[in-house]
Amino acid sequence: MPPKNAKKSSKHQNFDFIDMKIPEGSPLISTKTGETAETIDDRKVRFHDEVMSLTAATKKDREKDTTPETTRSWTYNGRNLRDIYRETYR
Repeated sequence: MPPKNAKKSSKHQNFDFIDMKIPEGSPLISTKTGETAETIDDRKVRFHDEVMSLTAATKKDREKDTTPETTRSWTYNGRNLRDIYRETYR
């Protein structure tokens, strides 16, 4: 069964922490700074005491207006989110 927010026509699937088996309250670790973001629902994280998207947290973590690949920038339980994303939405 495909993940709940799967789209047939989209080349890029939006990630969903629940689909990716990352529970609420889980720590995501920045690959650049080692800072932690905590998942708070299927799409949002708490980073520096603010609730935001993982993309916004990546920009803040990297102190840039442009966004590097968000899923490549974080790990969960030692695994890169990009790898978890690919396994979930292939």
